[in-house]
Amino acid sequence: MRLSPSAIEDLYWWIASLPTAYNEVSHGSPDIVINTDASLSGWGDVLNDLTCGGHWSLVEQTFHINYLELLAVLYVLQSFQGHLEHKHVRALIDNTTAVAFITHIGTSHAGLCNRTTKTIWGWCIAKHIWILTAHIPSVENVGADKEPSKLRDETEWMLNRPIFNRVLEILNLTPDIYLFASRLNHQAERYVSYQPDPQAVAVDAFLINWKDYDVFYAFPPFSLITQVLQKIQSQQVTGLLIVPDWPTQIWYPKLMRMLINYSLLIPPQDLKLLYLPYNPAKIHQLHKTMWLLACYLSGDVSKTKVFQSQFPSISTSHGEHLRKSSIALTSVNGRFSVIPEGLIQFHILSKVP
Repeated sequence: MRLSPSAIEDLYWWIASLPTAYNEVSHGSPDIVINTDASLSGWGDVLNDLTCGGHWSLVEQTFHINYLELLAVLYVLQSFQGHLEHKHVRALIDNTTAVAFITHIGTSHAGLCNRTTKTIWGWCIAKHIWILTAHIPSVENVGADKEPSKLRDETEWMLNRPIFNRVLEILNLTPDIYLFASRLNHQAERYVSYQPDPQAVAVDAFLINWKDYDVFYAFPPFSLITQVLQKIQSQQVTGLLIVPDWPTQIWYPKLMRMLINYSLLIPPQDLKLLYLPYNPAKIHQLHKTMWLLACYLSGDVSKTKVFQSQFPSISTSHGEHLRKSSIALTSVNGRFSVIPEGLIQFHILSKVP
């Protein structure tokens, strides 16, 4: 009989582990109970008052539901790592196959499921987590079952990657943290999510110190732009912020006064401006009209003053002029903005192939 490479690897593991192996008679009652669930579109979990979840990537969407149920367990454990370390955890799963695979620490019937199960156990061992599973009927798995269906598109839109890379190239920037991101749409290795996430370095950008990073990148929900600018000012940090070019918004003048370099005006790129990573065919509802601004800005007043000193002066001829309504002329060509310190010129980003 010839053994497979994975079987030989398992034998070596047992040879190395048996001398120090022991089994507790009982681990007692679980310290924490988690409910996990997966569908063909996404995954979710409920832990007390906390929730987590997300869509599957395009590749993940092609896998069998048994594998997705195991992947959901792994993502949930990683998302709630801080709550689960050194704990006895019971995972309630409404898929009997996934329960059996985790209970038996693997399977000989499905290689991908076997590897994922071993990854779950290896991760738990490293975090000093003892995990037990139990089956819960789908009709009783109410909280976790709702999470995949509650997922919204608004938080997952991302700037198309070629456009993003072109912006970084022109501004000569390398952000070291991506704020307001997720497992699927982050464009920097380290990112901060809006809810518990299996790969995020932190949760909720407003609760962390942005001074820990040299240059941040943020493409926040539009409703949070005012709060983002306040955070930048209060912590005097520097970074790249993507916002819609909406000059009539209340936050727009403050944004202009925080710039430390000329902004890039990003025109609509046919259907390519914004990208939904788990559903690329979906088109943003503002794709025909929305222009974006890539703003390199800072809350450090000394940096903004250096940039403002480069502004061209504004002049007008002497004499009286009849004042006319300027409402119709607000940012007609989209290439300039004005603040008391001077005239700000935007650079228009050429279309990216």
